[in-house]
Amino acid sequence: MDNKVGESLQILEELWSEQNNIPSTEALLNMYDLQAKFFFKMQLYDKAISITKEGIERARIDKMYDRSYELWTTLGGCYIEKNQLAEAQRCFRTALNLEKYIRRDYLLVTSQTQLGLLYLKQKNVVKAKELLEEAVKLGRKCNDVHRLNEALVGLGDCYLAEPNYKKARQCFEEALSLTKKQSDFDKKEDSILIKLLICTDKDSKDYQDYEKRFIQIHMNKLNLHLPQGGEVNMRPDSQTNSIKINSADPPDA
Repeated sequence: MDNKVGESLQILEELWSEQNNIPSTEALLNMYDLQAKFFFKMQLYDKAISITKEGIERARIDKMYDRSYELWTTLGGCYIEKNQLAEAQRCFRTALNLEKYIRRDYLLVTSQTQLGLLYLKQKNVVKAKELLEEAVKLGRKCNDVHRLNEALVGLGDCYLAEPNYKKARQCFEEALSLTKKQSDFDKKEDSILIKLLICTDKDSKDYQDYEKRFIQIHMNKLNLHLPQGGEVNMRPDSQTNSIKINSADPPDA
């Protein structure tokens, strides 16, 4: 378990012992959602599902629509991890049915993104792209960097599946530019660079730049540095050269 997650969960569990003395329903529902997300990160999906369902029932009784929306979205994510896709779809659909009651529009970005990715997993690219395009549009409108980043990567994955490498690259490039504004940018940049390497012509300068950045990230983790001049000579069995996808090779850049 990540130390920070463990510490946060311990603090949250201490707060649970005082839940009867917490007058704010909003604060209490936030605790339900946070605890569910901690269990999710720990891959304790059954526990996450259980606590989320409790929160959903309380939110329903108190007509806390924003919190209900968040909890249904969290529940859908848990079912995806358990590969119960029909249940996940029902959760996201239930969340989206609350749209007219939602005060914070940015919440819609997450559910649209996750439902879009679910459709993509089910090979329904058309429906997935429709939802993810809407999520990107709303993410830009709300100026929510984290949610917009996730929606852009999802939309890029849709274009990659078609395959439309030009549009996929546009999405991944924009997502990459947003990673610098996030605390976990190293991890996000890593995965986005892999996608960019997949859809970029290997003989182009852009490919070489992505490759160099990808290697630098991993060398930084090992406290190493690129040779003087920054030349990169990839071994045939390197991670980026071994990437394979079930589609045609990308066209010339």
